[in-house]
Amino acid sequence: MKHYSFDEVICRKGTNCSKIRALQMLYGRTDLIPLWVADMDFATPPFILEALRERLQHPILGYTCIDDDYFPAIIDWQKSLHNWDIEKEWISFMPGVIRGLGFALQVFTKPGDRIITQPPVYHMFRHVIEGNGRVVVDNPLIRMEDGHYEMDFDHLATVANDVKMLVLCNPHNPSGRCWPKETLQRLADFCAAHNILVVSDEIHADIALFSAQHIPFASVSETARNNSITFGAPTKTFNCAGVVSSWTVVPNKELREPFFKWLVANEIDCPPMFSPTVAIAAYRHGGEWRKKMLHYVEENIDFVVNYCREHIPGVVARRPEASFLIWLDCRALQLSHDALNHLFVDEAHLALNDGEMFGQGGEGFMRLNVGVPRSILEKALSQLAQAVTNCTLLNPNPAFSPMIPDNIQAPAEFLERFEQQLTEQLLRLCTTAHALSGQLLETPDLEAVWPEICTPYLGDAVPEIAKYPTVAIGWMGFVGLAMAQRWDNDWTVAAQNPNDLYPALLAQGFDALDDYVLDHVLQVADSEERAQLHALVRTCAESAHAALRREGIEPQSPMAFHTYVRTLHAMFRIGVALQLHRLGYKFEKMEVKQ
Repeated sequence: MKHYSFDEVICRKGTNCSKIRALQMLYGRTDLIPLWVADMDFATPPFILEALRERLQHPILGYTCIDDDYFPAIIDWQKSLHNWDIEKEWISFMPGVIRGLGFALQVFTKPGDRIITQPPVYHMFRHVIEGNGRVVVDNPLIRMEDGHYEMDFDHLATVANDVKMLVLCNPHNPSGRCWPKETLQRLADFCAAHNILVVSDEIHADIALFSAQHIPFASVSETARNNSITFGAPTKTFNCAGVVSSWTVVPNKELREPFFKWLVANEIDCPPMFSPTVAIAAYRHGGEWRKKMLHYVEENIDFVVNYCREHIPGVVARRPEASFLIWLDCRALQLSHDALNHLFVDEAHLALNDGEMFGQGGEGFMRLNVGVPRSILEKALSQLAQAVTNCTLLNPNPAFSPMIPDNIQAPAEFLERFEQQLTEQLLRLCTTAHALSGQLLETPDLEAVWPEICTPYLGDAVPEIAKYPTVAIGWMGFVGLAMAQRWDNDWTVAAQNPNDLYPALLAQGFDALDDYVLDHVLQVADSEERAQLHALVRTCAESAHAALRREGIEPQSPMAFHTYVRTLHAMFRIGVALQLHRLGYKFEKMEVKQ
C-alpha cells in the first residue's frame, strides 16, 4: 500500500500555471487564492511522472507511432470502472474534449444550425458552438428543492424543432450531477426520435463521489449507443491537463466513418509523443491513487459543507455527486452580480468561477474548486466567512464595503462571544434583515408595500404580525437598519463629539424607530403592549451598546463614526434576535426562502 500526500502545498508560480497567470487579466488583481480553473493543486501521480521520465531518458524525441497498449488501456479502464464494453475500432485520440466538440460541429452540422445545451453548464460549450457559427438553444435544468438538478423534458420538447445536436455534460459541470440511467435512457429515446445527435462530455466520469455512480451515456441502451459521440480523458482524474490525452468513442459506424475520416484527413488522430504515455500510466497504474484522491476530495467537500453551515449560513454548499467542484449557492446573501463578485474578489480575496458564466440558472452561484490541500481550503473559507460577516453586519448597502479601522473589531468579537446562541436560523434572520433593508431604503411608502416586501421571507407569518409581539420585535430590527441609514447624515452632525454619540443615538434613533414601527407598521394601539415593546427595544439597544463598551469600542475620531454607527445597528439587530431567542420564539418562520 503506497502513501500519497495530498496535504503538500506546491507553489505553481513560474510554471505558466493558468489559474495564476490569468488572475490579473480576469480578476484585476493577483493577491487571490485561485480556486477557479478545474485542475487540482495535488502533485501529478508519481507513476505518471516516472513514465515520462523514463521516456525522456532516450535522447531522441522523433516521430512516433501510437503505443500498442494505448487503446487496450482505455478499453480495460472503462470496463473495470464503468462496466462499459467498447471496441478498439470505436476509439480515436482527441486533442481535447472541447476541441472534439468543435470537430463534431464541423462534421455533423453547418453554420446556423441549432444546438441544445442544458444550463447552467460548462461555459465553453456556448463558446465553441457560437464560435463555429452555430446557434445555442437553451434547455435549462430544473433545480429541485434539495439542490440537485433534473432535466426538463417538457421544455426540451418545446425547443427541439430543427435541432441538430445536443451537448450533454455527464457528469454535469458545475452542479456535479451524475445522471441516472433512467434519465439518460429517456434522453436517448427523445433525441433519436427527433434526429438529434448527442455529444457527451464525460471528462469528469472517473471522479464519481461518495455512493454515486457514473453511467456512460452510450452504455444505457442500443439507441444511445447508435446516436452518440462520447469524449473522455484521464486528465481531470490524474491532474495532468497539461499533457492533452483525450479520446473519443463512436460506436455507430455510420457516425464513426465520416468523423474519423475527417480527423485522419486533418491529422488530428495522431497523438503527441507523451499523450499515450500519460494515458497508459494513468489507466494501468492509477487505481489505488484515484481511490485515495477521491477520499481526500470527499473530506474536503464535507469540510466545506459543514463550514458553510456553521460559519457562513448565507452560502449553501451541497455535496456534488462527481468531480472536485462545488456549486455554491450564494443567493441568500441577496447581492447583485457585481456585489457578489466584489465580495469574493475584493473582500475575501478569492478567485472562483462566477455562476453567471455558466448561463441561465447560474445567477447567485459561485463554482469552488476543492481539489487543493486542506490548509488552502481552510484559509479560503476563513477569508470568505470574514468577508460575509463584514458585508452582512456593516453594510446596509451591499455594493458598498467600507474599510474597518483597526480599533473597530466588534462584529467578529461579538459573533464569537455569542457563537453558541447564534444558530444557523439566527444568522439567516440577520441575512434577511440585510436584504430587506436595501429594499426599504428605496421605498417611499413603506406601509403600502410592507406585506409585498416581507411575504417572500416570512410567508404565513405576515397576516399574524399583530398577534405576536415577539415577531413584531424581529420586524422592528428589519426596519431599524433602513431607518439608521436614512438618519445617517443627521447623526453625523449631531455626534461629531464622541461623548454625544449615545444620547444622540437614543434620541434620534430608537425613539423614532419605536414610534414609526408601532404606529405605521404594527399599528399597536394597546398602551400596555406598546410599553412592553418599548422596554424590550430599550433593553436590546442598551445590551448591544454595553457589549461594545465591554470591548472598549468607542469612536476615537469623526473618521470612525460611520463604521461605529453601522456596527452599533448591527449589534442592535443581533440583540433583538437574541432577545427573541431567550423568549423562546421559533425561528423557522424567519428563515430565508431558498
